[in-house]
Amino acid sequence: MWFKSSPTEKALCLFAVVLIAIHQTYIYQHTPPLIDEVYSWLHFGGKGFWVSLTNYKSTNNHILYNITTSFWAMFVPDAVLAMRLTSIVSFWILLGYIFLYIHDKSNFKVAFTSLVCIGLGFSQTIFSVQGRGYMWLALCTFGLVCHAIEYVQTMKPKHLYYLVFWNVLGYFITPVFLYSAIGMYGFLAYHFIWHTQKRLFFIQILQMSLAIGGLVFLCYLPMLAYFGAEAFLASQRDNIKPISYYKFLVYTLPICLREAITAVVGLPKYVAFAFVSLVTCLSFYFKGKLGVWHQYFFNFVWISGLCVLVFAVATKVFPFYRILTHYAIFLVILTTFLLDKIPLPPFPTWLKTSGLVCFALVIFVGSFVQFQREIDFFYDEGSVSQCKKLRDKFKQIAEENATVWLSEDAFYGVFWLQQAGKMHLWVGKPCEAQYAVYAFDKSLPACHEKHETIWFLQFAKYKTNIFK
Repeated sequence: MWFKSSPTEKALCLFAVVLIAIHQTYIYQHTPPLIDEVYSWLHFGGKGFWVSLTNYKSTNNHILYNITTSFWAMFVPDAVLAMRLTSIVSFWILLGYIFLYIHDKSNFKVAFTSLVCIGLGFSQTIFSVQGRGYMWLALCTFGLVCHAIEYVQTMKPKHLYYLVFWNVLGYFITPVFLYSAIGMYGFLAYHFIWHTQKRLFFIQILQMSLAIGGLVFLCYLPMLAYFGAEAFLASQRDNIKPISYYKFLVYTLPICLREAITAVVGLPKYVAFAFVSLVTCLSFYFKGKLGVWHQYFFNFVWISGLCVLVFAVATKVFPFYRILTHYAIFLVILTTFLLDKIPLPPFPTWLKTSGLVCFALVIFVGSFVQFQREIDFFYDEGSVSQCKKLRDKFKQIAEENATVWLSEDAFYGVFWLQQAGKMHLWVGKPCEAQYAVYAFDKSLPACHEKHETIWFLQFAKYKTNIFK
């Protein structure tokens, strides 16, 4: 147990925590609020509990996250921190959960290396400073994995209560928790086939499923009552484009798999694919030499991945890679399991400690290199750098005290005017403003001339140039 760890092991953990905190602070400061973060803040999180709980006029797909953002906003004056605080807290809870659980099921070396790699890996840490629910989703998924394995091993009903908790929490954070739940049910179905107490197993899982369904319905009831089921379902249908099975299998699926693996691993695409293939093959090969819990964990990973893939093919919809970020955590844990099986000579304690310190420092330095390489491909290629340009442009307008008219597409400017305390510069008519900001494909009014285009927005200036 952790509480019986030696002073050296506790010092190593503190060292790792300090490195992770430094790295997280760095990426927090160098990652501007992205478009979807700002959209959620302006339309939901920044408007209070009731709007986040009931509003589905536009896609509010991180319901509980936006509710918690509304809570933080009452105490935190900085909007960027308020919208990201839930992700930051979720990240540290997840790290603690992973370390303590892996330490209990394996040993300190495996737990420590998992902590360092997960805490400093790009595909995990970047979501810890995003004002969206993906980090919280990863926490719920890891909790679901742990208790699904514990239930299959022990058949104790208490683990079903935990599974109900993690499922309801996950679905209330965002409906795309469905992909994690599909993996869980695939894992349970696999073990149902081989289970000796099939009737009891089936009844307990059925009861759990009914409880999850009922509680999720209650969570969404205010939204359904306020806007109706059609508003909710229509927003989901809008995101689904018709495509033939042939085109999906031959064209879309291979591209999506490649992009998902690259994004989840956080390495160049061919290196990422080779790494995932190697870890998968070695895990299958050494499966019999792993501990009992480790074998269950590996079963969960490959079964859940297969189930998600089958579901994607059946629906012709591949999930956004950010929904699958928990697979990066799974991959790290599997890798540490395999590394732990490498036979080593009996080194003295001081040399082992020095090795772990050096390992942490190498990963720490590499994490900054990885961040610089990967950040501009995060979400959409170039989106982060474009958000920085938009931020700087709106800050420039605010510093000039220039009046500005913003179209509906230019909500990013509203956020930065709020941050600068210059909302009075926003005027109601385009021809009354020194600057007008439109979507790039919209025509300009006669009173303005094109000034600059940044990403999806074009900035126009008043034609007479009487204003600076």
